[in-house]
Amino acid sequence: MNYWDNDNSEPRYSFYSKKLKRNPALSELSDEEIQLAIANNEATLDCMGHTKREGCYQRIKLYSEELNKRGVNFDPTIEGRFNGIGT
Repeated sequence: MNYWDNDNSEPRYSFYSKKLKRNPALSELSDEEIQLAIANNEATLDCMGHTKREGCYQRIKLYSEELNKRGVNFDPTIEGRFNGIGT
């Protein structure tokens, strides 16, 4: 994992990078980070809020498209966390 494991005090929700002082572009994330984000969004689909659930679906699609561009298949064995990074 490249970006979110860089001394963030609360890395749970975003890929914000203190080194970059911004959120990285999708193209800057590693395959592992994107796969974890997909798994986290899938785990968060059980949320009560309609807006949050819809956002999760959109992010899953966005992250999946990026993996497809790279020729990488999603690993369904990755366990996501509710409200985990990338949600």
